[in-house]
Amino acid sequence: MEAEEKQLRIKRSSLLPIDVKRSDRHFTVRNLGVQKQLAHNKQLREFADCEWVLLYPDFDLVVTLPGTTEPFTVEKYKECLGRPYSRVNLYICRLDDFEGKLILENVAKLVDKLHCCDWALITDFLT
Repeated sequence: MEAEEKQLRIKRSSLLPIDVKRSDRHFTVRNLGVQKQLAHNKQLREFADCEWVLLYPDFDLVVTLPGTTEPFTVEKYKECLGRPYSRVNLYICRLDDFEGKLILENVAKLVDKLHCCDWALITDFLT
């Protein structure tokens, strides 16, 4: 996953399989993914000291199963997704890039709210 033009996007041809246990939690999967990517991706080695997060394909943070408060495990996510293990894809992202995405989303929401407020003020003034 990489930040491009202030948005996250999945980097094509960068998926690498990792061996995980069914009971592995999100932090174990993240650590194994980071280790494998750093070993096989020369461009990422300059970020070896960065903090990383694990993301779902929709760029949501992996901590719990989607739509629940149940803690993430590989087996539960696979069952929830209904796919074989070989078709389960999760992504790693630098924490700085992920936080930048959140900041931009919050700014965009704030701007939208301000526009709504401005419009409400204008319509109140006109009536």
